[in-house]
Amino acid sequence: MFINFRNDVQVALYEEELKGQISDGMWENSAPRNHYQRMCNAEARVDESTDKLGPVDFCPLRRYGFSSKFLFECVGDRMLEIARTVPGYENITEKELKRELRDMSKIVNSVYDEAYRR
Repeated sequence: MFINFRNDVQVALYEEELKGQISDGMWENSAPRNHYQRMCNAEARVDESTDKLGPVDFCPLRRYGFSSKFLFECVGDRMLEIARTVPGYENITEKELKRELRDMSKIVNSVYDEAYRR
């Protein structure tokens, strides 16, 4: 299982921060109870060989708001540090980071929205 993201900074944010938030952080007690398993078992990647962004071979069990104001208040500084370690993103701003997080939410949630028509 994979999640195809648009760029390397999105992959780094997902692998280094957001997976933990899904399983043990912001979404820890969210329904359905086992929602985190598919998301955390999926490997994030940039796959230039396909035009398909989002989850591959699975559907998330819920929606995720990676650009949540509450999440950003809690771990925004940490996510900014992670993003700045990615080559080419050393000078990413908070505004640009929030744009990437909004895009990541759309990428992940598009499969859920399509499957459940919400």
